[in-house]
Amino acid sequence: KEKVTKVALTAPQKVKAGTPVKFSAKALTVSGRSAGKVVCHWEFTSPSGKKYDRYTGNILSDGKGEVQHTFQSAFNDEKGKWLLTVTCVNSGTKAAASITVE
Repeated sequence: KEKVTKVALTAPQKVKAGTPVKFSAKALTVSGRSAGKVVCHWEFTSPSGKKYDRYTGNILSDGKGEVQHTFQSAFNDEKGKWLLTVTCVNSGTKAAASITVE
């Protein structure tokens, strides 16, 4: 089994506070193949650098190294650029995306 060397992350660029946030990620090996079952850790960090328990978790991927997740943002979430980070726990490989909360 090959080591995961890349996490491909898809997330929206903007969301309105209080609406669901949906993202997907895929763990890929050095040869570009899907990684199979892996554990992915996700966290959503506020513009001021705060991390919240409700915006963090672990997800077991399907047999193709893919995860999809939706979480509910709060109406009173800090406005601005948040950082979504997804880490493949098996390898430590990370991907990140900025999401503007309006």
